[in-house]
Amino acid sequence: ARLADVAHGGPATSTNPASTTPATSAPGGASLATSVPASTAPPPTMSDSPTTPAAPVGDVTVTIGSGAASQPAAAPVATFMASYFDAINQRDYQAYTDKFAEQGPPVTSRQKFLSDFSTTTDTVPELTALTPAGAGLLITVTFTSHQSPDKSSSHTACTNWTLRLYLEPSGGSYLIGQAPPGSPQTQGLAC
Repeated sequence: ARLADVAHGGPATSTNPASTTPATSAPGGASLATSVPASTAPPPTMSDSPTTPAAPVGDVTVTIGSGAASQPAAAPVATFMASYFDAINQRDYQAYTDKFAEQGPPVTSRQKFLSDFSTTTDTVPELTALTPAGAGLLITVTFTSHQSPDKSSSHTACTNWTLRLYLEPSGGSYLIGQAPPGSPQTQGLAC
């Protein structure tokens, strides 16, 4: 599997047949959000602000963009996704595998996970869309990944991602499940 498949649970796409570099537009430019713990932030609502802070998990905070802020599940989804990115950044294979439903993670061994993510640091994640779908949620998160070029599907030290996942409710949180057929796919573009 390509690093895009491994890192973000879905196939990468490319508009250049001679390249494995996935294509997308860069995530929405500079963020106006500041990050504060959710305990000090009001519940997500539509407002004049383009983003709403979400709770940090480990060293990662996922901000909530205006396209997702009106959804009641935005804050818990942002917290779940912060733990996903933290698992990658901290090279915590068990925490990473615990994020996936029955089909399991795209990386099936600790050794492969550590090799694939050995130089990866994911930064500035933002939950940009959240849509109910069946019993779960289709979500879109943008972020920037920094890694050794030889570990990157774009063969660069920086990739801007648009990550699209299907989340299934699980207890008080979520698990990453199989996206319904026809769902948008994860895309990345070299910075």
